[in-house]
Amino acid sequence: MPTPLDRRRFLARSAASAAALLAARGGLAQATPEGPAAPASPPPSPASGAPRVVRLGQNENPWGPSDAAKRAAVEAVSSGNRYVWGVAELEKKLAVLEGLSPDQVVLGSGSHALLCMAAAAWGASGAEVVTADPTYPGLPLYAEAIGGRVVRVPLDGSFRTDLAAMEARVGPATRLVYVCNPANPTGTVVEPAALRAFCERVSARAVVVVDEAYRDYPDAARVASLVPLVKEGARVVVTCTFSKLHALAGFRVGYAMAPPELAAALRKVRMGGAPLAVSNVAVAAASASLDDTAFLEACRRRTVAGRAALAAFLRDEGFAPPPSETNFVFVPMTSGAAELARALDAKGVRVSARDPKHGLRVTVGTEEDMARFREAFREARKAAREAAG
Repeated sequence: MPTPLDRRRFLARSAASAAALLAARGGLAQATPEGPAAPASPPPSPASGAPRVVRLGQNENPWGPSDAAKRAAVEAVSSGNRYVWGVAELEKKLAVLEGLSPDQVVLGSGSHALLCMAAAAWGASGAEVVTADPTYPGLPLYAEAIGGRVVRVPLDGSFRTDLAAMEARVGPATRLVYVCNPANPTGTVVEPAALRAFCERVSARAVVVVDEAYRDYPDAARVASLVPLVKEGARVVVTCTFSKLHALAGFRVGYAMAPPELAAALRKVRMGGAPLAVSNVAVAAASASLDDTAFLEACRRRTVAGRAALAAFLRDEGFAPPPSETNFVFVPMTSGAAELARALDAKGVRVSARDPKHGLRVTVGTEEDMARFREAFREARKAAREAAG
């Protein structure tokens, strides 16, 4: 029978092997404040000799995770035999950063899980949920799956959330209002003072969830977090994620900020409670990433520059993308979006056509990714024109 020492040696060797594997794949390449190191290449295409698939459809950060996050994750592997030990500690760390108390922060398996928790807490069993359309679908779809009634309000003519129209649809049966700002899939934002005033008024009638998944990308003058309303005790829940700028999409870490009574309501519907909310490895990576501010700023600068170049290319191609404050650009199309997405996919470039009646969404990738996208985009459009005669 293995002794405790044998087990410790096995775990140490496992962690060392994981570190060696990451290093061999370039996963621990040095990043500098001037710019993140190039990430390890994705797995090769199943077809022999085929180029790798360029992933521009899920709004991932192509330059991360940071070295600090990867080292912390590898070190945490040795605690894989234990249930999660760091959820409360990370919630406290986030509370300090946000100027809140720990009982106002709720950790979850990505902000998607937290949005579903909000739907379970306030949008189930006949309750009415008001949301923009199109928007990130996680909360409204989950609300419908558990018996809620979703009221979808079209965006305005500039592809922005129509706050006035949404407020007009809030009625006696409304229990939850969902606003994604910056918005997904359009990348647009609403004026900060207008959103705050909307939340102040509407939160007196229903819980307002503000999804700030892309809060790290905009200029502070154009987008203001709604966390100050949380501090003031308004019935507002703000959700954030480590999946975007922090490049931890595969680790599944997010957090919600809310007044204590709303935070307590979210904890009641959190699957497994705190001990099973997030893995040890994810908690360690997220905590380390918070401290790696130079890497995060480098990623933000690269993303903003890439976003501007992508928008300029699309304008040169005859499209009119709305101003984006995220890590993606929306391509408005009244028709043909699904067909164009399929043509790009055939060329090894994947974009999002989740809302084909509205257009495409293209994530900012590495410089190499964007060169592949531009080439494939031109070729696909040329083939479409030739096919149309």
